[in-house]
Amino acid sequence: MSLAARTSFEVSTADAIRLRVEHIPASAPAVGAMWCGHAMMANRKSLDRPRGGGLASVLARHGLEVYLADLRGHGESAITAPEVRDSWSYDDVVALDLPALTSFIRMRHPGLPVAGLGHSLAGHCALAWLGRCEALGADPPLDALVTFGANIWLREMEPSRIRWARKRATMEVFGAAARALGRIPARALGFGSDDVSLAFALDLHRFVSTSRWFSHDGFDYLRGLEHIRTPVLAVLGSGDELLCHPVAGRHFHDALPCCTTREFGPPQVGFAPGHMELTTDLRSAPIWHEAGRWVAATLLRTGLYNGATTARR
Repeated sequence: MSLAARTSFEVSTADAIRLRVEHIPASAPAVGAMWCGHAMMANRKSLDRPRGGGLASVLARHGLEVYLADLRGHGESAITAPEVRDSWSYDDVVALDLPALTSFIRMRHPGLPVAGLGHSLAGHCALAWLGRCEALGADPPLDALVTFGANIWLREMEPSRIRWARKRATMEVFGAAARALGRIPARALGFGSDDVSLAFALDLHRFVSTSRWFSHDGFDYLRGLEHIRTPVLAVLGSGDELLCHPVAGRHFHDALPCCTTREFGPPQVGFAPGHMELTTDLRSAPIWHEAGRWVAATLLRTGLYNGATTARR
């Protein structure tokens, strides 16, 4: 697909923050549309590397209208909304960014079902959002979701005492850096390309230190997972040693009623993908194609058997 066919947009959230979004048109007959969200300390570029031949471009080949998004405080969204660069919170992504992206895509493609793909941060934020919506009796806001390397660091999800000690130590470093500098300096710490705000860092520290995944208004995101009816595909990398170890990732997704979990390693792709390699290493292309086939098939079933999905939203 020609890179010239791509279009950039600014999507406004309910609190008037402008998110930068890039549309990759489907390169096969469209069966659905989807947004792709990145990991913490990353941006949308990590989801199509190399540009034109990465994960997002592969998804477009499966008949999906793909929208790459820079979440608030990341990538070009940090430029369009500098006022929130150092102040955005976890709940802001859950309750403001993801609903705005989904509504924007439904508006642009009113006849198509809509899915999401979230790597790490965007993945568990999407699950938090879906769980809250469905626990409160709302229609599922997405027709399908794929998570790549997504989990929350909670003690009950981590059976290894050694890995849990590493997670606690890592979070203490993050918390100390954020309090001292007003943000987590991603590049300086060697963890990524995009800094993380103090408010968000304190949210993560709260989750780990209390081993409770709660919103600021008291909603239990973990308990919300059991209410999710949206089909979910969970993708895990066998080489992800800390951020989303496959054991912790499986524990995290076990709470979902409608989840298919796939772990990829040397038998499937010839190497053990780490956390970022799931989305940035070309050797992971078979994983990307499997995700694209799953989303396309799931959305096609939605279109065939639940044609009123988009209308009732």
